[in-house]
Amino acid sequence: MDQFNIEKYNELKYTKLKRNQRHINKIVEIIRTLAQCQTRSGIWIAHKEFALVAFVVEFWIEPYAKYNGMNLYKNGENHGLTNFLFMFLEYFWDRSFRYKLLSYFQDMFKTKTLDSYLKCRNFLEMTYRQSVGEQNEVIEFLLRPFVLLDYDYIKNLGDLLDLGVHGLIRIGHKWRSQNGGPFHVYHDRSSSMAKQKGIWDAISSCHLDQATFPGPGNGTHVFPMNVKTTEFGDSVSKKQIQICDILAGAAFDYYGYSDDKIIDKTYHDRLTESGIGNLVWGVLWPSTNVTPDELGKRGWDLSVEIDWINGQLQKRGP
Repeated sequence: MDQFNIEKYNELKYTKLKRNQRHINKIVEIIRTLAQCQTRSGIWIAHKEFALVAFVVEFWIEPYAKYNGMNLYKNGENHGLTNFLFMFLEYFWDRSFRYKLLSYFQDMFKTKTLDSYLKCRNFLEMTYRQSVGEQNEVIEFLLRPFVLLDYDYIKNLGDLLDLGVHGLIRIGHKWRSQNGGPFHVYHDRSSSMAKQKGIWDAISSCHLDQATFPGPGNGTHVFPMNVKTTEFGDSVSKKQIQICDILAGAAFDYYGYSDDKIIDKTYHDRLTESGIGNLVWGVLWPSTNVTPDELGKRGWDLSVEIDWINGQLQKRGP
């Protein structure tokens, strides 16, 4: 592979490299090389608006469902409901309405203030009064939890909206299913994921008991994940992080491509040819699938894994 002259640059940043055609050629070469050995590199991609719907289902609707004796994790019902809400918030209204509604939840989850809590509830109540028929059925999924989940619930929630830890856990499970480890993880220090290092350390610890659970698709979640250390460093001293930045940047441009031409079509076609799609290890992305069979989750109960993890954390203490 024709390599970058690392010594010439203090740091390789994708946003700067892609401005130069000569460097674009090398970006494509790097991805092609990584794609030829798919057990060494992987990408986890997320649709941010869809991810916010998933957070609403996970941290708002699921606790209410559980209180009422419903297991939203069985047969992938949480996944199906997320797809349902994402589709029908646009279908019964429009895309701008979905964005506005989600912005109220985002503000409530992020700021955790009484004002943001009341604004979210008031918006949903107003929408319910102005809606009819099937529109009301959709809004009820989001409005009913206010009966149970008061402001104290919101106030005590942790940081929810950072996707970093979710992606890292997915990639960590993929590494573990391919290799017994142990692993030493390096992550960008500037990332907000550093704030959730405690969650990652607990789940990825090499001291958990042995267990295996079904994962997305035909994958598995193997415990212990067998991570010995996690270090948050800078990309100047850790060259691996620079390669990750290039891969992440190319993936963002590639999967964000549209007729609006976020990137040049020729570049998009070259990324396709390089095999970037073969590097995708997991996605958080909307689809029209809502039934257990369509989702491939018939008989799968995620609550079993969640309860096991909670038991492990309680057993081992702080």
